[in-house]
Amino acid sequence: MMKKTIAFLLVILLLSGCAVQPEKEKVTLKVLYNSSDEFMNKYGKVYLAINENIDFEIVPLDNYNRNGLSKEQYLEIVKTEQPDILSEFNFDYYEGLVDEGKLLNLDTYIQKSKDFRMDQINSNLLDYLRQGGNGSIYALSPSFRGKAIYYNKTIFDQLGVKYPIDGMNWSEFLELSSRLSQADEAIDNEIISFYYDRTLFDLAMNIADTMKVQYANESGDVTFNTEGWNTIMNLVIDNARNGGVFTRDNYPELTPLEDSKFSEGIVALTLDYSYLINDLHNVDFQWGVVTVPTDSSLESFDAMQPDALFSVNRDSSHIEESVDFIKYINGEKFSQLEQKSNSFSSLPAREEFSSKILDVDLHAFYSVAPLNFTRIVPFISQEQQNKFYEVTDEIMQDAMANETSKEDVLKLLQETTEVILINK
Repeated sequence: MMKKTIAFLLVILLLSGCAVQPEKEKVTLKVLYNSSDEFMNKYGKVYLAINENIDFEIVPLDNYNRNGLSKEQYLEIVKTEQPDILSEFNFDYYEGLVDEGKLLNLDTYIQKSKDFRMDQINSNLLDYLRQGGNGSIYALSPSFRGKAIYYNKTIFDQLGVKYPIDGMNWSEFLELSSRLSQADEAIDNEIISFYYDRTLFDLAMNIADTMKVQYANESGDVTFNTEGWNTIMNLVIDNARNGGVFTRDNYPELTPLEDSKFSEGIVALTLDYSYLINDLHNVDFQWGVVTVPTDSSLESFDAMQPDALFSVNRDSSHIEESVDFIKYINGEKFSQLEQKSNSFSSLPAREEFSSKILDVDLHAFYSVAPLNFTRIVPFISQEQQNKFYEVTDEIMQDAMANETSKEDVLKLLQETTEVILINK
């Protein structure tokens, strides 16, 4: 009898213990993000489904971004709104917040975690974030926009030219393009050797980024009259004139949002982001990817750009919950969930979940480190920048149409840009 009584009392105690166990307190995390709908659709809804005690309050930045959000404005919004979680779409914002001591150092929290493997995140992306964090991790990005050289294997085989390889520089890459053009002429075919899906001047700027060459220095001096730009113009103009380079300047009928011509099967080489893969699922040719042209350092300005960096406000009153959210959207389960969409608009930072598609190895998107280099000169306004690109595009198009010498092109770029920046 005594045993039965004791057992009964134990059950009562256990049940009463369960009854008085407090529910987790409801926590609202304030998030600085581009738009509320975008955040909830991409991250929020799935997180709330498995964390009933969490809610989100979004501070949208889309109105600010439409009007041109500066680093100074962004830092002021952070001070005013005091969000728990911040998203930085501009690496400059991230560095500014680190320098001002506004962000929580995530290294310590992540090292303590038993369910989060930092070593599974692409090392190039982590190195980039450590650069901006003075050696520490203050933000993580679950995905990035990768860029690579796409090549049409069918065309290369047809022309008897060896495929491109990883690690080419711009000179080697454009030499390959010219070789394709010459081989194509020999068999009287209509192949585009290299198609760059922007303007000829944009291509020049892309090469300049790789070489860390700017069009103006911090003192405000325009630098088109330098050896660096002379080298770039030699590459761009010579190859455009000999048929080794085609750009949107050659196809004025294309709309800005129209698909790249690579998916048509008439382009041998193109340089584009991973989202081009979405157009290649049902093409009737074989294709592959290799790394973007770089110098010997294997770094590139735009080969790997984080979609959005997520950080925790150091002064947040919900640090544990904020860190848990960042761990989740950068973790294995979320990466697996994202890749089930079969969309390559962006690539997961965890390479294991996106190593191959359509039997094509995607290593090239993960192999080149982001280059910590800013092409925009700090004192140039958005209006001046827009005018700069408008005028320089026109100069390049006129140069191609009128066979202007490279020396005269550089002189015209120098003089015209000085006029645009005179009211800096």
